[in-house]
Formats: sequence, C-alpha cells, structure tokens
Amino acid sequence: MLMKLIQDLKKHPNADRLNICSVNDGEKTYHCKGKKAKAIDTTGAGDTFAGAFLHSINLEDNYEKATRISNIFAGEIISRFGARLPKEITKNLDNRLNI
Repeated sequence: MLMKLIQDLKKHPNADRLNICSVNDGEKTYHCKGKKAKAIDTTGAGDTFAGAFLHSINLEDNYEKATRISNIFAGEIISRFGARLPKEITKNLDNRLNI
C-alpha cells in the first residue's frame, strides 16, 4: 500500500516539489533539497528531524544549516527498520557534519 502511495505521489503535478524540506522561523522560510533515500520504514522520521533540528539550533547553527542537517538525519532513519540510528551511523554523521 505504501509503495502504491509513493508511485501515485510521483505522478502528482507538483512531484518536483515533494523532495523539498521547508522550515519557517516566523519571518523567513528556508528550503533544502531532500536527501535521496530508499524509504524502508518511516517510523521516527519526524522525531529524528525535530531532534536534530533543535540540537542544531541549540548549537547556535542558523535555520538553513539546521534544516539541512535535520533532513540528512531523517533520511538516514528512514533507510532502515526502527526508530533508532546505530551509534556508528550517528557518530559518522556528527563527524561529517562537524556537529
């Protein structure tokens, strides 16, 4: 059923906009291109995005960088089963993103 929904979304007239992540700070909207990932399980994607975003903002990153980082983490979480990233993946992302 999920795969049919994804196929139907790809046919949508605005399908090119579906791969965009947007965050608004109350004054400005920030966009970043979605991270390409094979969706296996979407459990925890929103929580992962929110957690990574708030962590990034807490580190005093700007909204644009926080949006990009959060999108990368959410893309990683959907590419495997379950709502937790293995520690080695988290450390690798932290090092790669300098966070």
